[in-house]
Amino acid sequence: MKTQPSRPMGGRLLSLLVAALASHCSWAPEARLELEPGDHVAIIGNTLAERMQYFGHFETLLHARFPEHQLLVRNLGYSADEIAFRPRSLNWGSPDDHLSMWRADVILACFGFNESFAGPAGLAKFEADLEEFIRHTKEQR
Repeated sequence: MKTQPSRPMGGRLLSLLVAALASHCSWAPEARLELEPGDHVAIIGNTLAERMQYFGHFETLLHARFPEHQLLVRNLGYSADEIAFRPRSLNWGSPDDHLSMWRADVILACFGFNESFAGPAGLAKFEADLEEFIRHTKEQR
């Protein structure tokens, strides 16, 4: 008798996390990414963000959508990053330092997958960390 291989829990938990955040957040259907000419766009987050360095599809689409803007894009993503935990070498500087040095006008944050491994019990902490991250980041400039 053949048995079906079991699916990893991460995918289902990520779906749960995304669904929970979608129901928790109040997104307006007409909300759009608005960029100004010369904006400095910073991409931060986990492996999803880091891998964008190797495959330039997103950045290509961004420049194709806003060709007259002459955007400057910097990818600051690192594997294993979480909203509240970003392991770095000593004297690397804080995430705020790097966003400030880059003079980021727009921040695209890719977080949630690593946090999803905490399961449903970790959802409240992720939501609190996300709200704190957004509040703190908006205050920086």
